[in-house]
Amino acid sequence: HLAPGHVVASVRHSLCTRCGKCLDVCPYGARTLDAEHDRIVVDDILCQGCGSCASACPNSASFIRGFSDRQVLSVIDAALAVPGRFAPVPSTDVKETL
Repeated sequence: HLAPGHVVASVRHSLCTRCGKCLDVCPYGARTLDAEHDRIVVDDILCQGCGSCASACPNSASFIRGFSDRQVLSVIDAALAVPGRFAPVPSTDVKETL
């Protein structure tokens, strides 16, 4: 489990097309469009590092910063350990074929 704190979202402005998907999905209202500079900005105080924006971004412009490599690998290991999470669970039923 990754606890929020110093973990916040960020934007790679060179990749951002300002489609607004990250604005729509942020449950904390931590993202706004800075019209003066024509870019999406993240309020580090409101952002909880949940990753909704990064998941919604079609260009990988949104990302979460602040996780250590160990934390990221721990979450990946936990996800891969759940049967059926990324692949169908093999059937345990033995069926006779004719």
